[in-house]
Parts: sequence; structure tokens; C-alpha cells
Amino acid sequence: MRKIWPNTYENIVFYLGAKTLPTLPSSTLLREDNEAFWQEIQSLRKEAIGSKEPLADFLCQFQQAHGTKGQVTIITERADEVWQRSGCINVVQLRGSLFRFACTDRKCGLTPFTDDDVNSANTHCPICSSSLRPTLLLKDEAIDGRVEWHAKRALKSCQLLVVLAPEINDFVKSYVALVQSVNGRTVLV
Repeated sequence: MRKIWPNTYENIVFYLGAKTLPTLPSSTLLREDNEAFWQEIQSLRKEAIGSKEPLADFLCQFQQAHGTKGQVTIITERADEVWQRSGCINVVQLRGSLFRFACTDRKCGLTPFTDDDVNSANTHCPICSSSLRPTLLLKDEAIDGRVEWHAKRALKSCQLLVVLAPEINDFVKSYVALVQSVNGRTVLV
């Protein structure tokens, strides 16, 4: 086994898979039963706000220590913002967030906003009164192309990819292949 010295790499990406992904409501439920949708979302938010991740403090400190040498990006499947609550920056959330909200009317000018109050009853847009929704990737939706672009941009300049995931699926394999195509190193944990 060869040792890897992180300080020899300028751009490092941590891909952090989720141990288990919560069962998420569908966009159909949002359209057909707004109240039931929000009950499920509030339950997930209350569970998420108390979640802890021992690795989060380490990654935050690692980012701060490595900051003068280059960039450390975290790509995660988690939607609970545990990394940001620990102080991590440069986080790409593939599955969106339980704590950022947008209007369901794409023509509305509401800028997505953060709401950490798990007891908040704000379910309608203050501008157009359409339903709000979390920026969360719902059960029947694909990953947002803009989010995927940010992830791939970080990977294309990556010199070291550290994958911490319970399973190596096709999605992770494509990220590994992308990093290897630009002569980056990959560590699977």
C-alpha cells in the first residue's frame, strides 16, 4: 500500500455517498396533496437538523488547513447540510437541500432562500403565492444539470479524488473515470 500525502495535491475532491438515503416524497405528491407533502418534508427536516457526522469537523479543518495550497471540494449525496453546519465550504449537494427553498412557478422571481427553522409553516411563495418546495431532489426527479456541472468542473481540475461511499455505483464509477481521464489519483474507502 502506497501512502498518499494530501499536501502534494492542489485540488482535492471528497465524494461522500450517503449511508442510506431517506425515502423522499414525489413531485406528484407536491402537486396533488401539498399538505401531505409538507408533513413529510417537515419530518425529514426535523430528523436532519439533529444529525451529526464525525467526519464533518475533520473535513472542515482539512479544508481550512489546505486552503493556502489549493481547493478542497466536497461532493455529497446528503441533503441535510451537515457539512455546511460544521463550517465546510465548496460543497456540491447532488440531491439538493432540505433547508433551501424555491417557488414552484418557474416564472416567479423569488431567489431560492435558506430556512433553518424546522417549525416554519412557510409553504407558499411570498411573491406569487404558488407552492414553495425544497431544492431537494424528489423521488421521481433527475439531478439538476447545473449541480452536475459544478461537480464535474471540480472533478476535471481534481488531482486527488477520495471516495467515501457505502457502494460504488455507476454514478461514482463515472466520476472516478473522469478524474482518471485527467490523470488524477483516486482513493476508494
